[in-house]
Amino acid sequence: MKAILDTGVLGQLIRNNPLKQYQKLKGHLQNRDYRGYILNPIIQECAFHLAKDYPRDVGLSLIVSVIHSYNLQMLTPSLSILNQAGRLKRRFPHLSLCDSLIITMGAKKSDKYSIHSTDGKMFEELDQNMRNKLKFTVYSYDQEEIPEKQKN
Repeated sequence: MKAILDTGVLGQLIRNNPLKQYQKLKGHLQNRDYRGYILNPIIQECAFHLAKDYPRDVGLSLIVSVIHSYNLQMLTPSLSILNQAGRLKRRFPHLSLCDSLIITMGAKKSDKYSIHSTDGKMFEELDQNMRNKLKFTVYSYDQEEIPEKQKN
């Protein structure tokens, strides 16, 4: 399965969330049952959130470590995909720009991506036609488990 991870799920992998649902996802990624993908803007958004708690180099090393640990592939959206995501954002203003991009990728029949997100509301507010085009898994968002800050 091709699994696109959103910012919240990537953040929970970085924070090494012990919840059962994340342990299951980690297992699928490590055993290569799932092939994990991250869109480039998701890395930017994740770095933004990590900057609240960690120095620049530590945040970057956490992101790189998770990418390597789970063999995540980075995707650079084409101009056509970016255009479609912008149009989707116009149709569904509640979506963030990153969410509209993830949904656009997930709706592509040719690539058959499954979306893994912590934002269930993102899917609930889509119309039924759009939801029917997507395969998605929603995870709980628990910020309790934060890795120890490294000292410089």
